[in-house]
Amino acid sequence: MKGFYRLVNIESIKMLKVVLLLCIASMATQLLLLNRELNNFTSHSMIERFENTYVASGAIVIFLLSILLFCVYFLLTIYSHYWGSKSIYTYLTLPIKREAVYFSKLTAFLLCIMPLFATQLMTIFIGYELVVWKIANVTEGPWMNNGLFLSFIRSESLQILFPLTLNGIVSTWSIIIALATGLYYGILCERSRQYWGFLLIITAIVIILYVISDRMGSPLYGYSNWYITSVSLFILSSFFIWHGMKIVKRGAIA
Repeated sequence: MKGFYRLVNIESIKMLKVVLLLCIASMATQLLLLNRELNNFTSHSMIERFENTYVASGAIVIFLLSILLFCVYFLLTIYSHYWGSKSIYTYLTLPIKREAVYFSKLTAFLLCIMPLFATQLMTIFIGYELVVWKIANVTEGPWMNNGLFLSFIRSESLQILFPLTLNGIVSTWSIIIALATGLYYGILCERSRQYWGFLLIITAIVIILYVISDRMGSPLYGYSNWYITSVSLFILSSFFIWHGMKIVKRGAIA
């Protein structure tokens, strides 16, 4: 286990600087876009719900872009082991189980993606206070104190990022885990030349896109097919892990 913890520490520290830069850039850009959207607001304007203003500003796109950039960087960190010093050979000869090498990458990915979600939650809170401050400066009407909580209930996009129900939590985590395992599995398939594995990755992508599309048009409660798609993603993720470890143990990625 000590070897595993050391690998996780090495991989996490390697990605942490880039993750922090992405967090800062994402928050700053989103707040600037939201502020620009609020500049058009006057005392004669109709007060829009916060979630509508937030989405209209394009802030949610910035968050998705930060996730995409992190995924690209994660891929680059793995491919970097094949460049220059070719440290992949060192990793495979370490006196630890190769399963530890495999899981250290996935663990580091999940640990480093959490700050992006935490920063996004902070950005939404700060953005809401910015909207309240702007409205208070141009109007004298009352403003609901629980408007942010209602925004999370009403907004489908916010529910995907920060679900409030059990089926939503399971669905969101199935997407995150499938994303992490699928990315890593794709690299292992490419390195080991087992290209048929990409068919399963494409299947996972199709399911993820379907889930997001379905949840964007669904109310807060109901829709038991979320569990069906979640189970499907968990099954695919389990296969990605099982076969990925098998590839690593055989040393087929060197």
